[in-house]
Amino acid sequence: MIPDPTTPFGVPLAVLNRYLKSLYEADWKAPHGAIWFSPEVQLAELARADIFHNARIFLTVLQEEAGTPTTATGNLTRAFVERVFDRLRLEESYKPSLRGVCKVLNEPDVWPLHQVRLLAEYGKLVARRDKRLVLTKRGREALADERAGELFRRLFLTFFRTMEMSYLLNLRSIPELQAAMAISLWRLEQVAKGWRAASGMAAQILPPRVMARLVAEQRGVLDSPDYFVAAYVLSPLHDFGLLERRQESEWGLGIEDTVRVTPLFRRLIRFAEFPSAFGTN
Repeated sequence: MIPDPTTPFGVPLAVLNRYLKSLYEADWKAPHGAIWFSPEVQLAELARADIFHNARIFLTVLQEEAGTPTTATGNLTRAFVERVFDRLRLEESYKPSLRGVCKVLNEPDVWPLHQVRLLAEYGKLVARRDKRLVLTKRGREALADERAGELFRRLFLTFFRTMEMSYLLNLRSIPELQAAMAISLWRLEQVAKGWRAASGMAAQILPPRVMARLVAEQRGVLDSPDYFVAAYVLSPLHDFGLLERRQESEWGLGIEDTVRVTPLFRRLIRFAEFPSAFGTN
């Protein structure tokens, strides 16, 4: 009998494949599955989670104003965008740069606000009633400080599992990358315990099939596997406060940067024990 080859993880290939399959097929909302997410994170732990804070600002303004009318296309009105814009947590250069090119601010111009509006709507924190956008009961409850962990978890799961990430990120669609996100998160926790270069990260955290697909479809320097890992994985995790970066890239988190996971990453995301939870038979 030919022995089952041992992988670099110290287990037979069949065991590794079963574990990866369990991550790929996991229900992220199920408690204690192959991957699960703690709702018990506290508000004080979310100081660096920009998406979370912008979502809370958006929900808070909606609560203060008892909702807001929307445009014919379903977006927030310019007046509402103006009232929220200066309260958002954005990169230092973002606000003056945007003001320099936009005489008026429409919702899609302020992409971080557009993101959180979509996350709130698809996460059922807001709803449309009589041509107005208003908080739902869930949205009102989520604003309580003691419910911060639940709000953060809902936003995270909506971003990575409910939404089409390519739209949120304004990039071409890579459905295989989003589908395999649990595997990438599992590997990232190991690879980026200490500072690691974003360049070369794709080969470290993507399943071989996804990596091969990205290589085969590469159209140029700014279409590389590392570019898409930075955009689809590293940058959103940074915006959620789960990665920190040493910045070298001029705009956003890019492949010139180095990154490492934060304590919040380990507090939020849990993985089934590897590999004993799945046996060796």
